[in-house]
Amino acid sequence: GGLAHVGRATVFVSHAWRYDINDVFAVMLDYADKQETADGGSRKTYFWFDLFCNNQHKAISYPFEWWCTTFRSQIESIGQVLLVMSPWNDPIPLTRAWCLWEIYCSLSSSSVTLSIGLPPNQQQAYLEGVSENMHAITEALVRIDAERSEAFKPQDRDNIHRAVQESGPGFLGLNMQ
Repeated sequence: GGLAHVGRATVFVSHAWRYDINDVFAVMLDYADKQETADGGSRKTYFWFDLFCNNQHKAISYPFEWWCTTFRSQIESIGQVLLVMSPWNDPIPLTRAWCLWEIYCSLSSSSVTLSIGLPPNQQQAYLEGVSENMHAITEALVRIDAERSEAFKPQDRDNIHRAVQESGPGFLGLNMQ
């Protein structure tokens, strides 16, 4: 039955909303298969996926303090974040303020593991890209500029930028992490 597929979240999924949902699901399924195979099938993977877990109509009314405390502590209690990255050489999440906030929440806690997943078409592009240019990853990483990240709501972007500057490593520190 359906209840066998419901449980306490073991993985928080960070993704850009503009991604093709099929790509996001492919990354999630691939991740779950690898995790469950590594565990010998003894542990199930349960995803915290915003489109299913977070009432988007209510969430827009939450004060930013909620995102700095409750949301952040939930990522810590889950303990694992899967970051969906595409395209591999210029990933959209690294340009989106909310994705950078989720990355920051992950990296700022020693109890959280951050994993990166590429959609199947990007896995092949990645292999081809690094085989043609061994510096391709470094070139992609040096383009990260958290300060230029955007959000649908400018107020969200401003709040996230302020939080990174005031309570975190600052933009330079986040870029380097």
